Amino acid sequence: MGARAILAGILAAFVLLCVGFNLLTPLYEGPDEREHVEYVMFVRETWSIPELPHPIFEAVQPPAYYFLQAGVVTVLGLQAPPSGTENPEVGPEDPLFFEHPASERDRPLSGGVGTVRALRAVSTLLGVLTLLLVHATARTLFPGRETLALVVTGTAAFVPQFVAVHALVNNDVLAVLAGALLLFAVARLMVEGEERLSLRYAALAGAALGLGLLAKGYAMASIPVPFIALLLAPL
Repeated sequence: MGARAILAGILAAFVLLCVGFNLLTPLYEGPDEREHVEYVMFVRETWSIPELPHPIFEAVQPPAYYFLQAGVVTVLGLQAPPSGTENPEVGPEDPLFFEHPASERDRPLSGGVGTVRALRAVSTLLGVLTLLLVHATARTLFPGRETLALVVTGTAAFVPQFVAVHALVNNDVLAVLAGALLLFAVARLMVEGEERLSLRYAALAGAALGLGLLAKGYAMASIPVPFIALLLAPL
């Protein structure tokens, strides 16, 4: 079996795991998922950033992921998602944080329920792009060692938390993608000797850093990375 077929198999298995997690996890039972969806719908309705303080808990987050998802809702003409009713009986005997009517189980892809699952699917697609960047970065750093690149990609793809995060609505997935893009650009900077190509990847690193900062606050930790790479790159 060729390397491309194995890579395709890794990506397909990752998508299947995410789809299964998506369909089996009741709406809003992921970390702050209801609040992330509320932010998406606020942007969809106003095409603006919430002014703080704001009743939406996640309104303090950078807006890139929410504008992306609002665009998906608009383009696909998706219905408004359910508001989500908190479960007053939550506890050891009933661990779910929200009430889930029978219609959510009987029609998991229709109406507003389907909207949330579609937004989750966008997170999964971002995960696929991240894995492709992981593979490309490994091939850049270890040329000619395709088996190693596939092992690295598979290891990332099948970390349970990586699957779970990319099967839910949350802005971490865009920050992870931006981080993967930054590492790919930095890796190219470290191996390229031609000035034009190095400057191209330096610009890509800057764009990835900007995307990360627009996706999640903790991306600030990666600010030194492209500058260190520029100091060490063979320009």
